[in-house]
Parts: sequence; structure tokens; C-alpha cells
Amino acid sequence: MTSYHEDAHTIQDFHAALLKHAAEGRCLFGGRLTTPLNNESRAGKTLKAERTWIVFDFDKVEAKDHADVVAKYLPPECQNVSYVAQSSASMYRTDTTLWSGHIFMLLKTPTDEQRVKQWFEWLNFNVPALSSQISLSDSLQALHWPLDRSTAYNSKLIYIAPPKCVGFEPAVTTPFELVKKRGQSFDIPAFTPLDSVSIRQRINDLRRAAGESEIDYVVRAFEGNEVLMSASECSVHGIKASGDHYIRFNLNGGDSYAYFIDLRAPELIRNFKGEPYLRTEDAAPDLWKALRSKASQIVQKQPLDDGAEVLAFYATNRGSKIHIGVYSPIASSVVLNQSTETAARAWLAEFGMLQKGFLPHYDMEFNPKSDVQYVPGCTTINTFHPTKYMAKSKNKKPSSAAELPPVIAKVLNSVLGDPDNALLDHFLNWLACIMQFRSKTGSAWVLWGRTGTGKGTLARYVLRPLIGTEHVRNIQVTQLQHDFNHWLEGTLLAVIEEADTRAVDNSAELHMKLKHYIADSPLEINQKGVTTYESDNYTNFILYANETTPAIVTRDDRRYNIPARQEKELHLTPNEYISIVNGDELDAFADVLMRWPASEAQASRIIKTEAHKDAHEASTPINQLIAEAILAGDLQFFIDRTPTAAEALADFHNRFNPMGQFNVLIDKYVEDAAANRHSIVEEPDLFVLFRTLIPDSKFFQDSKTWRRRHFKSLGLKIDEQHRHPDDYKTRARGVIVKWSVPTYDERKKPEAPADDSIVVPLTKKRKPR
Repeated sequence: MTSYHEDAHTIQDFHAALLKHAAEGRCLFGGRLTTPLNNESRAGKTLKAERTWIVFDFDKVEAKDHADVVAKYLPPECQNVSYVAQSSASMYRTDTTLWSGHIFMLLKTPTDEQRVKQWFEWLNFNVPALSSQISLSDSLQALHWPLDRSTAYNSKLIYIAPPKCVGFEPAVTTPFELVKKRGQSFDIPAFTPLDSVSIRQRINDLRRAAGESEIDYVVRAFEGNEVLMSASECSVHGIKASGDHYIRFNLNGGDSYAYFIDLRAPELIRNFKGEPYLRTEDAAPDLWKALRSKASQIVQKQPLDDGAEVLAFYATNRGSKIHIGVYSPIASSVVLNQSTETAARAWLAEFGMLQKGFLPHYDMEFNPKSDVQYVPGCTTINTFHPTKYMAKSKNKKPSSAAELPPVIAKVLNSVLGDPDNALLDHFLNWLACIMQFRSKTGSAWVLWGRTGTGKGTLARYVLRPLIGTEHVRNIQVTQLQHDFNHWLEGTLLAVIEEADTRAVDNSAELHMKLKHYIADSPLEINQKGVTTYESDNYTNFILYANETTPAIVTRDDRRYNIPARQEKELHLTPNEYISIVNGDELDAFADVLMRWPASEAQASRIIKTEAHKDAHEASTPINQLIAEAILAGDLQFFIDRTPTAAEALADFHNRFNPMGQFNVLIDKYVEDAAANRHSIVEEPDLFVLFRTLIPDSKFFQDSKTWRRRHFKSLGLKIDEQHRHPDDYKTRARGVIVKWSVPTYDERKKPEAPADDSIVVPLTKKRKPR
């Protein structure tokens, strides 16, 4: 714990200090410290000093607002005094009907804490509106004071930070209100303190009304507090570990978690309510028996952070599998692991949580849109944990690629195949969208090249720490063949290693699965031993490949960004390598990404490159490529692949050589394209086009029946009738095509004469030994 000192001489100063520190999520210390705190415990450091200010803490009183509270529940001395009003957390709920909160005022004369406490007791008994609302506390052995008397203690912490509201809009929009009146401060008037007899009588009156027997309200002093010497047994429930070897719980159906046990001294049940402490042996004999044997072992463990919560629960929406873990508000993180019921109860017992009964049911979700992982009391746990880099400012001057730190820029240039500015910007925008919006982009990147180009360096030392080690998964391409896909949940970026369509048994199935994962949400999650369930999909994909067939890329592909293949090895100097491994440039790179003018629309689109076209051709059978070129009217495709006369002679030898007819067809299609005229490609024409580019009959058969089935399977509608472009009165069956004018025609160049000087000797084939 760290302390901050403020001098507040006026109620305006006090109001400003409350606003300032509440915004930082801090609390107000009731007294003064012997020495300032710097990330350390405050135990034993409360200074015995008189109070110069006072806080009236009202808990669920009948009033419409703070002005009504002051008028109804405070004495005449306070009616014309300026104050600061703060609404409690319960007031932020829209269904709250009673008022809870703090009224801060300044004292004219410094007063000791004991007198303040006695005055609060006197007010509770003597102000009619308060007296009528006194009730039994959860222990049924003390009073619930509508005006909390425990805020009189110097050691008290006053919570001033506004609550985080999850799942609803808060009813309170102004946490603090400064109300100015004629007076700046007041003095506590003379009064007669209550005695224990009056308190005992009120307790027993209320117990009789509740059907309970009377108790002997005998208390003894202990470390400045009272201990009830003969408490009746209570029902203990909801035990939680808390901070430095404490456990908190509720009594008799309460829900305030105001009762606690210091496991180093488990003999007493203490509380935050200002009630007398209870002897554990009397009030909770079963818990006392368990703690008496285990407490000494529990306190040997490393203490939890302040506010940490130990979890063990059934994940209702995950097949009710049991999970255990710890929520740390300091780190703002939840760490969870799967468990069994026996192991979960042993886990709880290690922190003093020895309650009986069933484990609670929670829902688990992965929601990168929210920074809130867990709110005590909420039954949903968010497994997303933002990195510190995601908290960088987005409001400064927009960044550009020119601001990239040098070593990371060097790695990016290598893995992106020495990109031009447009491609580099496109990749940076894609990453920026993941960092800023934490959503799926709907497109993926294929980074390919020889080994040693920096692909692993980028993932391990840049992307994983930026996006989060637990939210970046490295997946082998063969793992995609399995039905289990639970790795998608909790993942913002999946790096597919060794992507190669030839390395899997069914490349078409892999293609469809990846396309589904990249584009769609929600997805069916299939996990071993758990019933399939639906979950939102936030996963983005990068495919790493050394081979030339990393993915099936269709002609109309809208999923894969494919930069040029990198054939040069990345060479980092020793200092550059140390810099990248140590993360020296991560802050600067994150700053560029968080200030990037990110466009989700742009990130969802791919940038067309020659490498994308090459990948399509490498991963698509030639038959499909020919059909796609016909349907797209891509005449350049056929011109670029026209065999030379020598190649045709070698390919067809003594078989039918279609080259003459092929050139005639291409010339006609060039004329049609130049005249902006449609062409009808009939079935015999298709045969010429296919046979010329596929001379091997194993891949394209001569059988007319086979050919017709094959054309139809490729999407070529050969039986449709069309009016002939040259003679509108006649019709022809075939594929109607609008050809694009080719940019150049290699066929028009004269072929180089054969070089007779190149002789390839024929050697006699040897028999194997």
C-alpha cells in the first residue's frame, strides 16, 4: 500500500482531494500515519491523533437523496454546515430504493475517535428517524447501526472510488457533490454516552421480536475493541480468502462480507461494522475445529495480494468443467486451470476456505472488447487480459511507417518480402486493428520464404508480447486436420506453422476450414470430453511457410494477403538481436500501432499482388486455372502459356497437334476483345484450349463423354444456347465469354533459331547391381 498526503483547510479543498484520488481508484484513510507508506503494509502505523473531519456513513436509510438524509438524520448542529456527499456502490444500481453513502464535514475542534464513536451511537439511539431503523446485525448478537459507528476509528478505510458497473448503465453520474452552506465546520455538542446495558436491552428486544432467546451481552476489551464473551452459534457461509492470510465470510444469510478471521490468530471473528468481536469457538465451532489444525500451515504460504480472490467453480457454459485460479486486482488478471472437485477443495483449503456445500457455477467468456476480467459477485469471468501495450494512447498525432523502430522495421521488411509502402502500410493497419479494436479482421497474411527470414523472430519477440502470450497461439498445420478446435477460444492471433497444402491428407478440407475460421463468427467449439458449444470468434491468422504451396488460393480469394516470397536470409547484428530479444523497441512499436489511423474496412480487404497470383496458380490444378481464365475472359492467360512450335512438337509428337487451331482461336478472341464483342466458346473449342495446355491424356482425356462431365464440373455451362455474335439469327451452344484485351502477345515474336552446337550425348542405361 502507498499513501498520499493532502492538506485540506476548507471543504472545497476536501472535495477537490476526494475527486482527485477517487479517479485514481484510491481510498481515504480515516486517521493519520506515523510514516508515509511506499508499497508496504499499514499495520501498526496508525497515529493516535484527534480527528479534524468526520464522515457520516449511512447504510440503507429511507431517503430520496443526500439533502433528505441531512435533514432527517443529522442533528441541528449539522443543518447549516457545508458538506460533500458521496453515493455508495449500491446507489449505482437502478433498482435501489434506499439511500447509502457518505456525508463529509469538517470539525471546528479536533476530537478523539472514541468521542466520535460514542456520539454516533448516541445519534442512532436519539434521532427518531435513525432509532426506528436500528436492527440486528447478521450475527444476530449485535446491532446494525443505520449510521455506521465504525467510521469514527482512525484506522478505518473509507472507499471513495466509484464502482465498475458491468452489464448495466449506472444510476449515479456524479459520484461527489459539494453542497455549500453558511457554516464551514461544526463542534460536536455535549451528550451522554450510551452504556452497555442500553445496547444489551435493545439487542434482546430485537431478538425476542425475531423469535430468538436473550443473550448476556458481556464484552471485554481486546486491542481497542470489544469481544462478546458468550456468543451463540452462527451459520457461516461464502468463505473467501482475503489479502495477507485473512478469510472473509457472511453470517446467517448476510451478504456484506463484513466478518473476517486473521488466520494467524483464528480465535476471533472480527468485523468491519464496529460490532463486538465473536469468539470463533462459540460462534462457529466447526470452522474453529478445522482452522485450529490447518491455520498454522496456511500462513506459511505466500500471502495473496490485497483484494485477490481465490476461485474454484463449475464452468456452466463449458460443460460444467471445474476450474481453479486466482483473481488479482493489482495485476488485473485472472489465472485459471482445469481441476477436479477433490483437487479444487484441497486448493481452497490451502487458503483457509473450508466451507462445505457445492462449488458455485460461473460462465466463462473470451471478450477482448472489455478490460474487465472479473468483478467480485459477478458470475461471468472474462479470460481476456489486455497487455500493457494495448493501453497506449490512441489520441495523439496519427503515426506512419516512417516512425517504425529500426530493428523491428528490418524484421518486418524481411518477412514481408521487401514490401513497397502500400503493402507495408496494409500490414501495419491490419496489426493496428487487432491492437486497437481487438477484433477479427476477416483477412489473413501468408508470410513465406526460405528458412531464416525472421518469421519466428516476429512471432516470438514482437507479436506475442504485444498481443499477449496467452492470446497468441502457434499451431502446426497438421493440427488443423483434427476436429478439436478449442484453441480458437481465447486467441486473438493464430500463427499457423509450416503451412503447406501438400503436407495434409485433404487440402480441400483444410482450405474450407481455414476460410471458415478466418471469416466467420460465432463458431462451434469442439473440445474433448465437452459438449460442443458456440463461441464468438476473435481469431486472426498468419500462415508461415517455407514451401511454395502454403494455402489453396482461389482466383476470387478475399482472405489471404500474400506478399512476395522472401529468398534472402535475415541477418541481425549482435546488438540488433539483443534489442529484439529484450523487447527494447516494443514500446515504440506499440505506440506506432496505437496511433495508427486504423481502418477495419481496409483491414478486411486484401491487397492483390503478383505473389497472390503465383500462389493461386501453385495451389490450383491446371484444369481449374483454364476454366477460371475462360469464365473471367482472361485472354492473357492463354497467350502467356502458348507453347512454342518446338514444345508442341515434343508434347504431341505423332498425336493430334492442336496448335494450329489454338492460334486461330486466340486470334479470333483477340479480334472479339478489340471489337468489344462476346465470343461463344463451344465444346470443340474448349477441347482445343484444354488439350493445348494439357497435352498429357492422363490429366485431360480424349473421351467426349469424359470431357463433357469434366467441363461441367469446372463450372463451364456447355449446353446453354446463345445467339451468335456474328449472326443474330443463329444460335450456338457453349460458354459465352467477354474477353479482355491482352496487354501483349508473345506469340508475335519470332522464335530464336535452334542452336545446333548444343549436343546432349546419349548414354547407355546401366543395369542396377
